[in-house]
Amino acid sequence: MGCSSQKSATVFRLDPYTIELDIFEDDLAPLILAEVEFPSEEEANAFTPPEWFAKDVTYSGKYHNSYMSRYGYQPEDNR
Repeated sequence: MGCSSQKSATVFRLDPYTIELDIFEDDLAPLILAEVEFPSEEEANAFTPPEWFAKDVTYSGKYHNSYMSRYGYQPEDNR
């Protein structure tokens, strides 16, 4: 199996953090992943995401690039 996809990245500030959006195309569209880097685990746990963030996939292996390139992305996974 496997899929091919490209992605573009957009970076912006949501003070005091930087958010990187990975916007996938081709086989992985319409997936968009937001990545936020935190200086500590405490800050990550205290973070209140904006309303437009969807499901937190931090600990899901299904959203790792290596998994998605092999098995693809299923939109129903985002519920």
